[in-house]
Amino acid sequence: MDKPMHPLRVLRKEQGLTQAEFSILTNISPTIIAQVEGGFRKLSVLDMDRLNCHFGIETDVYLKQETEYREQYRKFLIESKLN
Repeated sequence: MDKPMHPLRVLRKEQGLTQAEFSILTNISPTIIAQVEGGFRKLSVLDMDRLNCHFGIETDVYLKQETEYREQYRKFLIESKLN
């Protein structure tokens, strides 16, 4: 199993943006973007609203994607430890 990508990173890559470009476009700190993509923090409600404004991503859809990512990542870690 390959390591899953965080939905924020998937969105950013689909748009062809670097973290710096994504940061400028969404007004979300590049540090926050890196931490979210790395799985070290979650987006705030304000930041999720910014995603909605710029990309039309509803908060509930984003949260569902993030929950699915966390479950996939948990399975990835368990599988990695077994091999």
